[in-house]
Amino acid sequence: MPVIAVAAQKLSKVYPGGHYGLRDISITVRAGEMVGILGPSGAGKTTFFRLLNGALRPTAGSLTVLGRPMGQVSTKDLRRLRRRMAFVYQHHNLAPTMSVAHNVLAGCLGTYSLPQTVRSLVALLPQERERVWAVLKQLGMVDKMYRRADELSGGEQQRVALARALISRPELLLADEPIASVDVKTAATVLESLRELNARQGTTVLLNLHQVDFALQHCSRLLVLSAGRLMYDGEPEGIKEMHIYGENRRHALR
Repeated sequence: MPVIAVAAQKLSKVYPGGHYGLRDISITVRAGEMVGILGPSGAGKTTFFRLLNGALRPTAGSLTVLGRPMGQVSTKDLRRLRRRMAFVYQHHNLAPTMSVAHNVLAGCLGTYSLPQTVRSLVALLPQERERVWAVLKQLGMVDKMYRRADELSGGEQQRVALARALISRPELLLADEPIASVDVKTAATVLESLRELNARQGTTVLLNLHQVDFALQHCSRLLVLSAGRLMYDGEPEGIKEMHIYGENRRHALR
């Protein structure tokens, strides 16, 4: 894994009509960091993530992800790059009628051939079951392994989505509002699992968050975006007096 996981230099993204999603930001994320990204809606957090995963291309400046320049990456190279990454979103995007085990194993399918993918939809090999069991154990979900996804609560579904991301042992994990729709207890479980992944496997983790207290507790570094600009980049303690959401920090929590 490269020493630098993400490097943005004077990065901008301009949408049709001249609206800036990001404006002239420079950020370097070292491999193995766990970085929280804060800011109100429209600050540029999701735009930044879509640039990182290749869904968008930069308008100006440069962006390198795991050693790959994103402004010029080919479709083939982008597929290869995404195999080294994993994604967790606010919405779970699970196959509702499939078992938890099959949904978790889907996190590996980017490395499977077509015949292997088809076979995995029918039955899991013993080694696949062991991998699924291990990651579900980490999240306290072993007893749900053979349940259908649509039989689970929202918080349980989010933990399955996290397990799906963890099973591939990614070099870079992007989590876009992963705790926005879960209760406080589940949110803590999700973030503790991400921190453990970061500590034990050295996975670089970037988190888009609204909840300031969770960011202070779980992230070693914070970025604050506002109107597409980078307003802060540093240790969590440094944001305590910032009015990130236009009001006192304690009132910005959900």
